[in-house]
This record gives sequence, structure tokens and C-alpha cells, in this order.
Amino acid sequence: MSVFINQSAKHVILSARKCGLMTLSHSVTDKFKNKSENKGWNRGNPDPHYAHGNIGQRDAPFDPTTWAAYDVTLIIREPYDRYISGVRTVWTLQEWQHKAMQRPKCFKQWYDEEYRKFGIELHNGHVSNWLYIIDNVQYRTIEVVDTKNLDDWQVRNGFLKWHDHKSHPEDKAIVKAHIDKHYIEELTEYLKPEVERYKKWLTFDA
Repeated sequence: MSVFINQSAKHVILSARKCGLMTLSHSVTDKFKNKSENKGWNRGNPDPHYAHGNIGQRDAPFDPTTWAAYDVTLIIREPYDRYISGVRTVWTLQEWQHKAMQRPKCFKQWYDEEYRKFGIELHNGHVSNWLYIIDNVQYRTIEVVDTKNLDDWQVRNGFLKWHDHKSHPEDKAIVKAHIDKHYIEELTEYLKPEVERYKKWLTFDA
């Protein structure tokens, strides 16, 4: 998910996994149509989930001109926080699928196995860097919203304040402790370009 369109107003909301998309799917859809998994909009979808084949490869690369005639609202999240939340989501989704919604197996075991197979990005769009995809995105106007300000943005724009799919704090603490102890140097290096782009967008003056 990452494309919500108000076609009559030529306004689109763009984002990626773990950047408030479940929240948006509940709060904005009276005015915006969720086109996130509509193949007709793949060319304008910046979600790395498509790029990494989790729900099918792109039919074509991201086209930065797709939204040139639109007002764009870009929802972004601090990269380290997104990674931790994304890992927690991938862990629980995979394990619950295999164990009929039973409690997931030991996180340390699961993560180490996934890391050996796929490396730090786990070959999954919930954690993969994605801001590079929109480096050259074109737009009529743009506003950038940090997820930590998403509640305020919803209220300011007349939407019901809704926070859905919030990660369980105990699970996130388990994820964070293991990664910080064993993988933080590699993760910091992996996220470095994402952090630079995140900071650039936060200070971007359209």
C-alpha cells in the first residue's frame, strides 16, 4: 500500500510500508481512493514491497513523472524506527502464518536465520530503504508529513484521528534489544543514505 488518490482534486498521498498506511486506509478513504495494489498505478507507487517481489514484481519501474500534475502529500518515518517496527511486523506475520496465530518463536532465532538468508534488509519491503525511489519525483505542490505528526495532520485536514496497527511495545523492545546488541553497526551503515534523504525531506522547502 502507498497510493491514495483524490482524482477530482488531483491530490495523491504517497508513502511506504510502516509509514502510517493502515492508519490512512481507515481515516482518509472517504475522500481518497486506495489504489495501492491497483496495477494500473504501479508506475507511481514508491512502496519497496513491489520492488522486492513480496506481492509481485513491478510491471515497470517507478515513473517520477506520474504525479507531475498532482498535489502530493508524502508521508515518511524516521528510518531506524521504521526498521524496528517493520522487523517486528515481518516476524509476527511469518510466524503466525506458520503456527496458526500462536505466539511466534524466539525472535533471536528467527531474525538470525532471516539475516543469514537475506542480509540486513531481509528482502522485504516492510524494512527496505525506499526514499531513493522518489529522489526525482515530480509534483504540482508537495507537503511532507512525518509519521510522528500524522495525528495532527489528520485532524488539521478534517479526517478522523485514527492510529491503527500499532506495534506491541513488548515485541518492539525484544526486536530493538537484539538488533542493537548484534547488528547496530551494519544497520546504521545500511540506513545511512535513508537517514540523509529523510532529513532532506523534513527540511525540504517546496
